[in-house]
Amino acid sequence: MDKYACESVKGLGLIPGTVGRFDSSNGFRVPHIGWNALQITKDSEILDDVGNHHVYFVHSYRAVPSDDNKEWISSTCDYGDKFIASIRRGNVHAVQFHPEKSGGKFYLRYRSLELFWYFSC
Repeated sequence: MDKYACESVKGLGLIPGTVGRFDSSNGFRVPHIGWNALQITKDSEILDDVGNHHVYFVHSYRAVPSDDNKEWISSTCDYGDKFIASIRRGNVHAVQFHPEKSGGKFYLRYRSLELFWYFSC
């Protein structure tokens, strides 16, 4: 991301947008710990069959969706505010949630990628 909302620190700038801390004044606990459903916004092989399944999060900061980064977003989630749950650009995929804890088909995909990375290095 380009910047952090509450600090004067610049991000790496690889992905346009802002990272900010969740707002606890709306009654939602921070850090966000638990299961939430994804809203898929773009086809992504790693999210096939995940649909509205719940995935596991543990985080206090979130990437904020915007017009500048909408081409990157493959899924969002809502925890008081909408935030980016995963991105995809070409063959690069990244997720905010914990795939290793999210179970089911997603875990099997994550595990096969992990083994691929291990044997490729």
